[in-house]
Amino acid sequence: MIIVGVDAGASKTEAVAFNLHGEPLSRALTGQGNMVVQREEALANITHAVKSVLPGSFSPEDVFVCVGAAGADTGDNRAALQAHLRDAINGCGVRVINDGHIALYAAHGTGDGIVIIAGTGSIAMSRHAGRFRRVGGWGQLLADLGSGYDIVRSAFLHLIAQYETDIPYDALSLALVGRLNTDVYGAVDFFHTALKGDIAALLPVIINLARQGDAQAKWLLTKAGADLADMVLRIDKASGFTDAVNVGCVGSLLNLVQEVKDAFRESLLTRNTRLQVLPEPVYPPLGAIGVYLEEKNATGI
Repeated sequence: MIIVGVDAGASKTEAVAFNLHGEPLSRALTGQGNMVVQREEALANITHAVKSVLPGSFSPEDVFVCVGAAGADTGDNRAALQAHLRDAINGCGVRVINDGHIALYAAHGTGDGIVIIAGTGSIAMSRHAGRFRRVGGWGQLLADLGSGYDIVRSAFLHLIAQYETDIPYDALSLALVGRLNTDVYGAVDFFHTALKGDIAALLPVIINLARQGDAQAKWLLTKAGADLADMVLRIDKASGFTDAVNVGCVGSLLNLVQEVKDAFRESLLTRNTRLQVLPEPVYPPLGAIGVYLEEKNATGI
């Protein structure tokens, strides 16, 4: 049996083929997989990633594909992606869920718990007493607090505020217009026309400044950590947890950006001691195994 787990986000798509023991057999990376951002491109990237990890010949009944895709819950995206993949890979079993959902299975299997994702976008998901809940993940126009996109967006607002009030640009604003080689009007035009992932790709500008001691850049990263902690606290309360609960972390911001990671943990653990952050990063594609086993048990296959 080959189980393919796919983590499709606004910046990249990762597909991994596993055996039933969770051992990786092959891996592929392609471009963005958020169907809300660019649907046809996402369909092509996800399909190419899945095909790349499958062997040259296989029986459809021996392959199960689970895609965790950002934007899967919007409109008919889930049904469209599921139908497209089934056709593309000869009728194999396909399940499409959102990216937070597959990460939840990767962190906790079929058990209870919470997962928080913070990369280009952000979402928190929980499972408690058989019920799934979510906080965030509604797209950059409505949510994505604490994400790479949201941090960069806040830096652009800071630039605009300085321009509008005739305050000389500080290091952060100078770094933004310098990186884009433009002025405030060009920066705003970029923001309105660029893809979500391209905007979030400016995050290293802010991280580098923070590590050089810039107060505004440091504050933006600290705020992101606190915003992500707020999401976890909200979903913990809404889910009805009363005992200790494990929290899995997914994404570069919570696992690679120390400033965000520290602010998140400090804000979270000082406000709710029941919440235990898992020490190791969560690897979303692994969640496909839990989804497969749950479906297998439910259908008696």
